[in-house]
This record gives sequence, structure tokens and C-alpha cells, in this order.
Amino acid sequence: MSEKQIDLRTPLQKQKDERNEKIYQEYKDILKNLPEGATKWAIWRAIGEKYGLQAQGVRVILAKMEKLEN
Repeated sequence: MSEKQIDLRTPLQKQKDERNEKIYQEYKDILKNLPEGATKWAIWRAIGEKYGLQAQGVRVILAKMEKLEN
């Protein structure tokens, strides 16, 4: 017998999770074709500007996503 998982997240939590996944995927894509001389902070800042976040916020999201992936 299999149990069904009930998603208890609010709509805002679901939106944030989707946004975080997009941010993580975009970061991984950038790392594949890393511009010459680009620093991690520059990448985090550029992604943050796109999503209305600060570089530190992007860094925290990426750390959480990497933790979940491993």
C-alpha cells in the first residue's frame, strides 16, 4: 500500500520553491559557460538583479539547493 504525500505548502512557499529552482538551474548553466574573469559574487549579483534579490540572498538559496541535491 502506498501512501499519498500531502503538499502542505502555501501558494507563496510553492512560488518561492519554483523561483529557487530556476535560480539554481540558471546558476548551474552559467557555471558551464563561465565568462572569463567572472567572480561568484558577480554571478550572484547578476542573478539577484534579475529576480529582485541581493547577492547574499542568491548565495543562501544556492547553498540550500546544493544541500537538497546531495
